[in-house]
Amino acid sequence: MTRSHQDIRLALTLTQLLGRRIRENGKKYLNLSLAIAVVTWGIIGNNGRIWAQWVNTTK
Repeated sequence: MTRSHQDIRLALTLTQLLGRRIRENGKKYLNLSLAIAVVTWGIIGNNGRIWAQWVNTTK
């Protein structure tokens, strides 16, 4: 699996988790979740492989 595939898969997982949080907590956390998503995209861009390995080991 290439790094870009790992990045995409990790981003989708994080997006699903954020989506679940938004549904649980309502709109007041929407902006916070979006901010976290933006930061997370930056982290994925720089350290995608490290994060993918970390996520896989914490499952």
